[in-house]
Parts: sequence; C-alpha cells; structure tokens
Amino acid sequence: MPQSSSEASAVVPIPSGPQLVLDYTTEAILQFSPEGQLRWASPSLERMLGYHPSDVVGTPFDLNADTEAQSLGAAFKRMVSDRQESARFLLQVRHADGTRRWVEVHAALVLDGGQQPTSAVASVRDITAQIEAERELHDEQDRRLAALDSMLDPHVLLEAVRDEDGRVVDFVFTDANTAACDYNRLPREKLLGSTVLGLLPGHARPGGLLERYISVIETGEPLLLDDYVYSDELLADERHFDIRAVKVGDGVSFTWRDVTGRAAQTRRLADSEQWQRQLLSSMAEGVVVHSSDGRIVSSNEAAQRMLGLGPEQLAGRDPHRPPSRPDDPRWDVIRRDGTPFAAADQPAMRTLATGRAVRDVVMGLRRPDGRRLWLLVNSSPLPAHADGTGGGAITTFSDITTQIEAEQALATSRREYRLLAENAADLVFRSSVAGILEWMSPAVVHVLGWQPEDLIGNCIDGLLWHPDDAEEVHRQFAVLRSGGSVRFEARLTTKSGDHRWLAITARPVRDAEGVIVSLVGGGRDVTAEVEARLALAASEERYRLLAENSSDVVVHVREGVWVWVSPSVSTELGGRREDWVGQHVADLIHPGDAEQTQAAAEQIAAGQTVVGRARIKVADGTYHWFEARGKAFVGADGQPDGQVAALRLVDEAVAAEAELERRARYDDLTGVLKRGAALERLEELAAVGPTTAGAAVMFVDIDNFKIINDQHGHAAGDTVLCAIADRIRAAIAPDDLIARMGGDEFLVVLPGVNGLTAAVEVAEEVLRSAHLAIALPGRGEGAPAPDTPTEIVVTLSMGVTISRPGEDPDELIARADNAMYEAKRRGRNRVVAVTAREQAAPPEESG
Repeated sequence: MPQSSSEASAVVPIPSGPQLVLDYTTEAILQFSPEGQLRWASPSLERMLGYHPSDVVGTPFDLNADTEAQSLGAAFKRMVSDRQESARFLLQVRHADGTRRWVEVHAALVLDGGQQPTSAVASVRDITAQIEAERELHDEQDRRLAALDSMLDPHVLLEAVRDEDGRVVDFVFTDANTAACDYNRLPREKLLGSTVLGLLPGHARPGGLLERYISVIETGEPLLLDDYVYSDELLADERHFDIRAVKVGDGVSFTWRDVTGRAAQTRRLADSEQWQRQLLSSMAEGVVVHSSDGRIVSSNEAAQRMLGLGPEQLAGRDPHRPPSRPDDPRWDVIRRDGTPFAAADQPAMRTLATGRAVRDVVMGLRRPDGRRLWLLVNSSPLPAHADGTGGGAITTFSDITTQIEAEQALATSRREYRLLAENAADLVFRSSVAGILEWMSPAVVHVLGWQPEDLIGNCIDGLLWHPDDAEEVHRQFAVLRSGGSVRFEARLTTKSGDHRWLAITARPVRDAEGVIVSLVGGGRDVTAEVEARLALAASEERYRLLAENSSDVVVHVREGVWVWVSPSVSTELGGRREDWVGQHVADLIHPGDAEQTQAAAEQIAAGQTVVGRARIKVADGTYHWFEARGKAFVGADGQPDGQVAALRLVDEAVAAEAELERRARYDDLTGVLKRGAALERLEELAAVGPTTAGAAVMFVDIDNFKIINDQHGHAAGDTVLCAIADRIRAAIAPDDLIARMGGDEFLVVLPGVNGLTAAVEVAEEVLRSAHLAIALPGRGEGAPAPDTPTEIVVTLSMGVTISRPGEDPDELIARADNAMYEAKRRGRNRVVAVTAREQAAPPEESG
C-alpha cells in the first residue's frame, strides 16, 4: 500500500517473493521518500558500488555524485516537484573504494489513490565497462585511421556480404585510407559503403580476386600476391599489383601496390616510390645522451621542455653523486608504487652496466614547478669507437602522465601496428634524432637477412652501406636531421655479405610545437629494378650496334614519321639512307594495308609487341611485302618515345604462301574448287540465313566414265574431266560455284537463283554442252589408226534441288546426290529436279 509523506523515513517492507528476486539481481534497486531520503536498498548495491544498505538507508543517498545537483536524491525531488512519473539518466559516481564509475538510473514515482507521490523507486546499473569500451573504441578508431592515412600504399577494410544461405557473394568497403581513395578516384564518403563488384566488376571472373578474398575468410590464411595481373576498370588498361590481405573479423584487411612500371624505367621507379609506406607512429620524445660514466652530455629541446630544466641544469648531471641542494628536483625519482628509484636501477645506468637496451620503464619525477611527471623511458647503448673511446647510452622518454589508464589500448595499437609491419614487404624503421635505431620491422629479415635486434641501437647512417654509397647516405641523413624529407637509393650489406639496393624514404617526426623528436622511414628492396635499369642501358647500346649492322631494316617512328633508319634501308628499299628519314608512314603503306597498320600502332602504344605484314612502297615506286616486328621504344630517360620496328622483305614468302593456298583450295587437273573448299563455301552461304531466293545445287556425274578410262586410257579420262569442267563454267554465272567432289563427280552451286525452274534451265544448258564432241589427246598428230577414235561424246546424269532457309549443307547435297542417282535409274543423260518435299530414292548404282 502507498505510504503518506509523514512515513517517508520509515523502511517499507518488501514482500518475500520479490525480496528473493531483489537479493539476486545484478542491478541495485533503491526506494526514496518524496523528500529524497533513502528508504530501502537491495543487497546488490554493495556488490555494485561497495555500500552496505544498512549504512546508507535513512540518508539522502547521493551515490557520491560530484555535486548535490547531480545526486540521485535531488533528482527524485525534482521528479516529485515536476510530477514526472519516470526518468532515465546517467551519472558518474564514486565507488566505496574511491574509483569513478558510470551508472545508468531508471526511476519511477509511486502514487497513492489520490495520485500523490508517496515514494520513488530506481534501478541502478553499472555501465562503466560499456562507457570505457566506447571511449577506447573511439580512440582506437582515431589511431587506426591516422595510421592508415600515414601509409602511402592504398589500404582498405572490406566486410563480407552474405546471401540468405550465408555464402559470401561480395564485399563492402568499411574503411579506407587516403591513398586508397585517391587511387579509386573517389572521396572517402563515396567509397565507404560501395561494394567491390559494383566498383570493380573484374574481381568476379573465375579464379579472380573475389574468390581469393573469400578464401582468406574461410581458411584464415593471408593472401600474398606479387605481380598479379589485373585489367583495371579505373585506369582502363592491364596493370600489375602486389597484393596483401589478412582476415579481420568477417572481412579482410587489404592493401595493394601498383607495380606496373617495375620494368626498369627510372622515372616509373621514382613514381612508384610515392606508394611506399610511411608509418607515422612516433610520439614527440625527449632525448638524453649519457657518457660512458653516466654523465648527461646532451639533451634535445623536447627533453628540456618536458623536464622543466634548462640545458645547463641537465648538462653534467651525475646520478652517482649526491645533489648540491637536497631539494634539487633532478634527483627526486620514484617508481610507480611511490618507492625511490635507485640511480643504479635507472634505465641509463642499467644500459651502461649491461650493454643492453632497457625498454618501457615507468619513472616518476617532480618538475621544478612542483608537478609530478610520469615518464615512459627507454635506453639503448651507443657503439664505442674502434679505439675504445666513446660509447655511452641514449635515453628517450615520453610524458605518459595522462596516459597510464590507456596502457592497454596502447598495447593493442602496437600489436596491430606490428601486424601491419610484419605483413608489409618494405622494412620500416624508427630512430632518435641522433640517428640511433630504436625499432626495425621484421621485414628486415627477408630483405637483408639481419634480425631487428642486430641493428637496433646502431646509428642508422653508420650501418653497413656500400662504400660507393656511404658519402651520399651521410649527406641524405644530414638533410633529414635538419628537418627535411629525403628519398634516395643506396646499397646495404646483407648478412650473407652481398649487397641489396634499397629505395629509402624518411622524414622527421615533430611534436605539437614543431620540434623534431624522432626520425621514421622505410626501405623497399629495388635490387631487381636497379639491375634491370642498368641492364636496360647496356641493352640499348647493344641494340643500337645490332641495328646498325643488321640485314633487316630497323626504323624508329615518332608520331608516324621515320626519325631514324638503319643503313640496310638502302639495300632493301633502295635510295639513300637520309632520303628515308622524315618519311611519313601513311605515305609508304599500301592503301589496302593502312587500316591494319594503324591498328598495330595502337596496340604498340598500349604496350604490346606486334608482328605483322604490309606492303611498303620502295624507292622505285613499287610496293613490296615486308614483315614487321614492332614495339614501344623507351628512351634513355625511361620515357616512351614512339615505336621501333624491324622490317624484313618477304615477297617470296608471300608468293609461296599464296601458291600453297591456291593448291589447297583448287583441283590441280580441272582448276575448279576442291571438295573441302566447296563445303566451306556452302556453310558460309547457310550462315547468312534466309534470303529472298534460295541457293540451287546441282550434282553432276559423267555417265560410263570408267569405260572411258578402261578403253581410252586415263589421259583421255583427264581430258574429258577438264572439258566438262570448262563447259560447266561456261554455262553458269561468274559468281556461281563449281567444285570437283571426287572422280567424275562435280558439284555446282547457284546462289540466289530464281527458283527451281531457273536452276533446271541452267542444268539443261550444261547437259546440252556435254553432247559436243571432245577431242582425245594425241589424236591430232599424224594419221590416226583406222580403228582408233579421235574424239568422244559423253553424257551427264544431273540432280538438281533448291535449298530451304537455314538448311544444313549436308542435307542439301545429299538430296541433289539422290536426284542424280534417280537420273541414272531413269536411263542417264538427263536432269532430275526435286524439291525438299520430293526426296529422291537413295542411290542403288553408279556409273
């Protein structure tokens, strides 16, 4: 039952059933009077915030909010005065142990029968983990975006798109760095949310990149592709890429590098360097250099600013000697737990004592202004000179006073950073301003054979550079230390003793005030490119010598004009060499070959090597066949400079090929088409499709041809075959077709004939011409034998039919052949015509 306001301070009993639930709930349940006094609290309050209900019931419990206005009791009083029946709000409160917690409060008023508030009930839930996770996620996203945008190579995150069966069918862009947006020619807001197949449909081809990305998700294995050939939709040509992809959740982290120009051209190589990674992860660090006895000999501006001490105050400091002033803050050093940090245990002293680097030591000291400063300190040994002098240690430190609570997020970021570096083909390094290597990516193992720890702690411009490159390396790093960015190529000695060419890109890292605090850079193994570039120069020289002494004509063409030609032009084309320089290709090529020559020039411009033939006008004005092998010409500066072609005279080869073609298609005896060529022509006609008038086919057979061969000899038979072929040719139109199908059979095709009747008229004319006597060979010389005929008359059996639209050529020939045999059955020496409906009987005899 609701209580009156006079009973506000009394504890309201909770029924036993709900009490059992409230005892075990994870949320804290509170009941307040209208005046803001806590009447009752569930036991879970102690589990959540450390307060026992008996300690706070009867008090204006405010959850230890920072101000009275933020207290829970004040909130309930406002609800009563405003007649607000329910409310939800967030508060940051203190736990009983003093820590800060975020809670979510759901509150409601309890009203009596007169709708007057008698109390208020609230559920309180601890959401500290959620709030901190959201903040950490936001911070991590900012760090990841900054890391991605610092990379020169494009990098994107792709999330899988699945169909209703759970199969991956596409990917959507969920994140991309600036380089990826620039490469795809899209702003980030348009690229994100786009699908891979929508932007790059070529990924979907069988065995293509889409299948490979799916394999990364399904197997968890990284994708490593070098020199992958892809027809780029955006650049509209075939490109080569180095591709890396690893699984991230239900998607892939994907980076690529366009290496199309890796084939030994200096400027292309320089252009490709813009895709090198520059991982900008260094913070502004203080740097202090210690001599071998521990004294501070130098410090950078960042260290002085961070410590609040001038260079004079830091210089000469000896940690082993007591301070001249007990209150001197330079020696007030403590550990994280507040205990004194002995000088011998401090990072620089440990490095000097052991010769080893000391990493990630947290130290607390007090600045002259009294503020406690927490530092993350690293110390590395400096190499001694050959005479034993020098050495010492270099200490770098960063202010982590406000970052102690972010250590876990920092560790996560470093793991992701190393994952990127370990999957990168390039090596990445970070050094102090003095050039001491502080970090080296694992890629150095693959590039140079050294372990990172073999190089860390050494001066970067004092590494094992090739003697011929050492002076240039020192000059470049001097520019780097002075604040400039550098790009250069040099050779480094590998662990096995040979040398590799590296393209080095480096820049200084500055703090918020513009002070250089470290140096970062990367190195790409370009040994193949450099060696290819050197080989290219040597090859070009050999090529010129070869061109000068070759029997082929070598020409250099620029914008369609011959700008250089080898001396052999005088032998092959005639005239003087200087007369050919300046000639335009269009004036030399036969008009019939102009179109294919232009197409070949376009193919060469696209990077292809082309071999072809064309007719070229020589000095006497006649055209001759030349075979040309052409490709793009690259100048000494690595830039395309027209085309180069080798020309060889092939008149005889062209003539021989034409003769072979003729013999393959035409019968040697009669000069008409052979069977195969005729069938090809019939198939071409059938492929044209239905026409207004169909094609007529005549199958012609010489009657009793075997008897002619037996009685008069094969020479007489050959004479008859030639004569019949000539008479058929004379009876048909020039565009009609005649072929010898074998033995004494001929096939005649009349394309476009005006019906079967017209075809029969042509056949009758052929039949009549066959009745004319044919002179037999050898009978015209001298007096013939009395019983030997000098001429012979033959007859023909002919079958004629007309084609149907789209009819198979074999069916058409078979119908004409059956009609021819029908003519023989009817007594020979006749024409039998059939339509498609009037199929003649199949053959039963020959002759």
